[in-house]
Amino acid sequence: MPASKRYSVLVVDDSTHIVEFLSELLRREGHSVVSANSGRQAAAILDSVAVDVLITDVLMPDGDGIELLNRVRREGRHVPRLIAISGGGRYVNSTNCLTIAAGAGAQVCLQKPFTDVELLAALEPAS
Repeated sequence: MPASKRYSVLVVDDSTHIVEFLSELLRREGHSVVSANSGRQAAAILDSVAVDVLITDVLMPDGDGIELLNRVRREGRHVPRLIAISGGGRYVNSTNCLTIAAGAGAQVCLQKPFTDVELLAALEPAS
């Protein structure tokens, strides 16, 4: 079922497979999507493209998602919805991930693997 609102979304993950999968899912739901495979690439995109939603992996080789979220907040960029996704590592569970990501401004942290329904629900602000 398509979401009621259409968003401009930046998807960031060092896994090309995850970026492609999430981008396709979001496009099928009617959202416009830009993507990046690193924190540096995402920061460059944010310099020229306004987005409604940033979905970023927490752990990436060249600047993790927490650094990216902090940069968005520090630079005063208007990105209404910040979503962190984590496959583990030092952010082993969703509680740790949410605590750390929330400190960087994220409203949601999804633990991989998450479902399509969970991701699409995360796009919408809490009522």
